[in-house]
Amino acid sequence: MTEEFDINYWAQRQQRLSKLLKRIDEQKKRVRENFFKFANSAPKEQLPQISITVPNRFFVATDLSLAEFLESRFPAWDIMAVEKLPEEDETLFVLRKKPDYVPFVAEGESLQLLRSVSEFTPEVDWDTFEKVDPEIFEQLARPVQTYELDGERLQQLLKEDPTVINVIQRHTKHRKPTVRVLATEKKE
Repeated sequence: MTEEFDINYWAQRQQRLSKLLKRIDEQKKRVRENFFKFANSAPKEQLPQISITVPNRFFVATDLSLAEFLESRFPAWDIMAVEKLPEEDETLFVLRKKPDYVPFVAEGESLQLLRSVSEFTPEVDWDTFEKVDPEIFEQLARPVQTYELDGERLQQLLKEDPTVINVIQRHTKHRKPTVRVLATEKKE
């Protein structure tokens, strides 16, 4: 038994579903914004705080400003105070967690809304590490060799021998493609 495929029916269904998903995403965004606004209204005194000290030689050696340092090392924190400690030749930072990055739970009768925060594994800034603490850098840093394709040389090789592409294809890994269904209105 063969069924006839009604392209108009399926294209209309796909288009309707796409529009509904778009509206749902817009509603979801509004709910999130309102929830975050509510979650962030908690008193600021309750937000976590930390203090860190950094040797002033760090900023001289790396040429990083205090703002660049804090933005790259503590992006989820606000500066509460900065104090130069001349006796120790250090700078003291007092930081408070930004409300947007604090977990929060709101409980209803049978449901709850949670804001969970996922922090990515930080990466080591090897350039500043080597400049400021070379002894420890030498002990911990392990060089890793990487390669990238020389596009200009590839073009030259392909002009000389177009079959080079076959060699490259043998050594190229691919991920599975993503397949989507899109319904669009035909233009006349």
